[in-house]
Amino acid sequence: MTGPGGKGAYGRLSATIVRINESLMIAVAVAITAIVIYQVIARLGHFSVRWTEELARLLSIWATFLAVPVLISHRRLINIDFFQLLLPYPVQRVLSVVQIVVAIGAFLVLIWVGSQQVMTTWKQTSPGLLWPMGLFTLPIIISSILSLIVIPDWFRDAMREPEHTLDTEKFL
Repeated sequence: MTGPGGKGAYGRLSATIVRINESLMIAVAVAITAIVIYQVIARLGHFSVRWTEELARLLSIWATFLAVPVLISHRRLINIDFFQLLLPYPVQRVLSVVQIVVAIGAFLVLIWVGSQQVMTTWKQTSPGLLWPMGLFTLPIIISSILSLIVIPDWFRDAMREPEHTLDTEKFL
């Protein structure tokens, strides 16, 4: 398993996307923390600020979706691979390619469905912030596009020899 990017322009683009997303996730975490602290202080002062909960939720949604390309690039996206690691390496490689193809299909569907949802909800406004509701579904599209850009990192790593294997005799 390697980190994001490889050699050449594509590798630099992939690594840049991952670095930007990591920085944005840190900024979002800091912002959420500050917003929640402000909300707690406001409630202790016996006044309510209606937009804080909504903004924290919006930032949480964005952070969750921005993490997907980073996790793909680092090969840390949730994956149950116990049985796959029990198989011979050539079969593992084929299954990895199948996973990648399914992921590409899923991201393309998410881009299409997400676009429809954003267009449908863009003119609606959120109750607290009075921002377009499409901002709550826009991260699905952005995350899917960025994930498609970093998927070659996943494919490159899938074609390498595994760093570890399971000792199948312990389990059988």
